[in-house]
Amino acid sequence: MLRRRSEFLAIRRDGESESGSHLKLNWRPAGTSARRMAIVVPKTCGNAVVRNRIKRWVREAWRALQSDLPAGLDSVWVARPKAGQAGLEKIREEIRFLYLRAPAEDECPFLAVSFGLGRSLLSLSSHLFGLCDPIHPNPWGVARFDPLP
Repeated sequence: MLRRRSEFLAIRRDGESESGSHLKLNWRPAGTSARRMAIVVPKTCGNAVVRNRIKRWVREAWRALQSDLPAGLDSVWVARPKAGQAGLEKIREEIRFLYLRAPAEDECPFLAVSFGLGRSLLSLSSHLFGLCDPIHPNPWGVARFDPLP
């Protein structure tokens, strides 16, 4: 579990985010194979009963999907106001969907495969020669620079 303010700030500052209709995922590669997470439920989601229910749903969905989720991610889940009406199944589907959009560090050489052979070879060579930043798994940097226009 992520507990320190500095960990939350590092994920927010150095990481990336993906949004769904009920949850927002802030994430960054952890550099280890461990999966750590935290849940943030603002008061706009409802009273304490609703907020605690959302936290239980997210924890349960995250535990149930652990074997299917990529390893090596620190993730912060932020609930949106509509999360209280979602239910466990919708939360589980959204967690799976958002995790699929957030690749882990060990997937770095395979990120560019969908962009063609040239880009995938550049990505693989940059990973093999240690040019791939472990915090930002995109081999072309944070700004998503593409070396082949």
